[in-house]
Amino acid sequence: MIETKLNQIQIYTKKGCPPKNCLEANLLSGYGIIGDRHEMDEKNPISISDMKTIQWKNDKKVLGLCFKKFSANLILDSLPQELFNIGYTFYIGDAIFEVVSIGKKCYKNECELFKTGDQCLLTNGIIYVKSLTDSKICTGDYLKGI
Repeated sequence: MIETKLNQIQIYTKKGCPPKNCLEANLLSGYGIIGDRHEMDEKNPISISDMKTIQWKNDKKVLGLCFKKFSANLILDSLPQELFNIGYTFYIGDAIFEVVSIGKKCYKNECELFKTGDQCLLTNGIIYVKSLTDSKICTGDYLKGI
């Protein structure tokens, strides 16, 4: 049984602006976080990363092209392997989520990190989900498989 904790919730209201760190967030069934700029995005409404990937990104000396483009909405203690299956459903608190895609697209020809031969965790260390419930999540809530 998987179980990991939600450490941080970030809401991005406008492209290029810093996130609003929140203790809780309201979710819209079929979509994302209410108030986030990707709230109604049907493809990838909520991005999830883990502490390992965030630390890896912060420690890199050579910056990948997407380092400034990508920021997670939800940051977990860890991303259990079970989450890397499209269609997988799970709880965070009382909210139900479904994995809709895995990893960020790599722009190999433009990325300095790719040119060094180093593997980018953004291509396989993050997931995108949608909420299946109108509900609320809070930092400190636990993720549990269904």
